[in-house]
Amino acid sequence: EADRRATVAELKLIPESEKLARIDKLIRESDQELPSIPPPQFGSIAWDDVRRLARRGFTFGAHSVTHAVLSRLDAERSHFEIAESWRRVRAEAGDGAVPVFCYPNGVKGDFGVREETAVAAEGLLAGLAAYAGYTSPIDFSLDRPSMRFRLPRFSYSGDRAEFRQVASGVERGKMVIRALTGRWPLRP
Repeated sequence: EADRRATVAELKLIPESEKLARIDKLIRESDQELPSIPPPQFGSIAWDDVRRLARRGFTFGAHSVTHAVLSRLDAERSHFEIAESWRRVRAEAGDGAVPVFCYPNGVKGDFGVREETAVAAEGLLAGLAAYAGYTSPIDFSLDRPSMRFRLPRFSYSGDRAEFRQVASGVERGKMVIRALTGRWPLRP
């Protein structure tokens, strides 16, 4: 399991074409056959389900077409992943489409100014990263206009106590105290 996690982490750091070539090589060397469609537990939500849920009030944002790490793609392909994903979500979810993009993988280095600019160019109103953190009014001031295209967010925790601490702001208070005492950075 540790080897698999290390391989996945390593593959996220290389250009997409090299990543795909390495995956093909791993498959050939393993003497296994890759299924043409993922097993249900690894598949994504079906468009029929998206449409049904959108009619019931659920909302959906864009996340890319192939889930590639956008900074590992050339500029044209990165922009296509953003634009086509948003186009498709609008077409399938209708009024359930929200103009927010969630960067695949979403940690620092997986997206940058190029991707933020592409998200803005598509008319999306914000971009979500995958690192934890809070925002404040200063993040949206005129001297920081692009902050809304790299908003931090917290992963949902199945632990109710942890969820309450994050959602209520208790965790934010703890972060501020740690920052003031020099024990923790306020921002990742």
